[in-house]
Amino acid sequence: MRPHGRAQISATRPRALGICQRCGFKYNHDRLRWQFQYGAMRLINLRILVCDTCYDTPQIQLRTILLPPDPVPIEYPVPENYSNADSGVGKKFTASSAGITTSDATPAGFATVGFAPSELFTEPGTVADMNIGTMIQAGGLDAAFDGKTNKPSVWSAVQAVSNSSFQNTVGKYWNAVVATNAAQSIQPPVAYNVIGFAVTAPSDQPLLKSGSTGVQFQGSNNGISWTVLYSTTTPGTNGEVITGISSNLSGGNFQYHRVAIQGDGATQVAVAQLSMTVSNTGQNEQ
Repeated sequence: MRPHGRAQISATRPRALGICQRCGFKYNHDRLRWQFQYGAMRLINLRILVCDTCYDTPQIQLRTILLPPDPVPIEYPVPENYSNADSGVGKKFTASSAGITTSDATPAGFATVGFAPSELFTEPGTVADMNIGTMIQAGGLDAAFDGKTNKPSVWSAVQAVSNSSFQNTVGKYWNAVVATNAAQSIQPPVAYNVIGFAVTAPSDQPLLKSGSTGVQFQGSNNGISWTVLYSTTTPGTNGEVITGISSNLSGGNFQYHRVAIQGDGATQVAVAQLSMTVSNTGQNEQ
């Protein structure tokens, strides 16, 4: 008798033999079955006869996914105006009798990614503030406007080796152009009258790491010539907060505002947070 592999041979009840088209072993033909696989919405016969060991369960991932229909819309929808809710490149404006405070925070209701969705399609010439200054190390300039005052120097705006003058700065250019290919002249230019500010040192050091130093709040309309609007001396303590209000702060509309810290030419200078209060009376934009 010839070899019959894994088939069963009976002289009284003969059964046909067949070869598994995957493993090549010989079986009784009635023990082989068709291999199916999903295709589109149904199972497709691959026209391959295989044994039980070689049979593959049809792969469900090859089946077409049926998405349910969209829900029936309501008759009078009133969605939120996200452009207004998320306005100002993540900047928070809080109106009050004293003025409008801007701290670039992103509280509940604002875009957590830090920009207004409408600015994805900004036209050339659109105005949006820009962070400026020399403290670009550690967290960088953006860290001084993230709304978080209690943080260490490694997460703050830092200049590792301070200049020995008031050239250690962090601030805002209110008249910055969003589109890089836009014309650089905007009519009319945006200028704000800041009536109050607060600059906070990191939790692990003073504004100047070596101790007490001078601080100036300055304004400019060209980014070159700066007017000192307020000047004081820091106590030199960790997490110190320096503030200026309208009663001791010189007024005036400026396109640039910044805090300048006097360095010692050796140690680190850092700002955890800078916030400014913009007057809502008089002509803020000229």
